[in-house]
Amino acid sequence: MRVMTNRGTLKVKGRFYAVQFGDSLYTISQRFDVSVADLLTFNDQLNGLSTIYPGEILYIPVMNLQIQAKKVKNAARQG
Repeated sequence: MRVMTNRGTLKVKGRFYAVQFGDSLYTISQRFDVSVADLLTFNDQLNGLSTIYPGEILYIPVMNLQIQAKKVKNAARQG
């Protein structure tokens, strides 16, 4: 997926997810380690609303791998 920014076009990697009964943007954001704001940003069909329905397809952006590696390192130090 390509996203336009004030610095040009940014290529964002991600995956698609079919909403299941009982899902909310919050639970999906926790499951895939993304923010609710990012889910709203990358899913224009939501029109900025948090209401989702079973069967709806959402785009889940993948975080930068360096950021993920840093989180894993920090968690290992703490635990």
